[in-house]
Amino acid sequence: MKTSSEELSGPQGRIEHHSKIAVRARDLVHDIKSGVADFDLMEKYDLSLLGLKSVFKKLVTRGFITQEEIDGRRTPGKDTVDLDDPRQGSRRRLRASVAIFEEGDQANNGVVWDVSQTGIGTRGLETEVNEIKTLIIRPDMSTRVSPFRITVGCRWCRREETSGGCVAGFEILAIGEEDFHQLRKLLVRLTVEPHL
Repeated sequence: MKTSSEELSGPQGRIEHHSKIAVRARDLVHDIKSGVADFDLMEKYDLSLLGLKSVFKKLVTRGFITQEEIDGRRTPGKDTVDLDDPRQGSRRRLRASVAIFEEGDQANNGVVWDVSQTGIGTRGLETEVNEIKTLIIRPDMSTRVSPFRITVGCRWCRREETSGGCVAGFEILAIGEEDFHQLRKLLVRLTVEPHL
């Protein structure tokens, strides 16, 4: 499971995350400067999207790398994720219902009503706070967005007063490269302006 709770520590310049796996900052900096794509960094160092952003900030703060070196990686055509772009982190409501279900349990299904590159809001999908799920998002074929898979952690949930259905907010913990591409297409094709 990927996490966003990494930290730099100690004179050796290690990045430690909750799984107690330590990674030498020097190795990560070398990979960044060598142009390793964000998705590959996330996979190699077991980082979530938010974890990658956190590590970038800590590397800059501690002087391992400059902000210019991070920003220089984000050029068109590179397989990178610009998590500092506020438009990408903004939650957006969907203009049309998009089906979602739990992988391995299609009976646990609902719709996505709110989406960003770091999280989703759902209605109808049963969950509990802190529960980790792998979900399949299946847009209508007319959108030309392919179904995609995300691993999420439930951050909040409540019952709707009228229907009694579950409404929940999830943080995206892990997403594959092609799945992330489909998520971005969904954001472009099916969302309205960002909201608070």
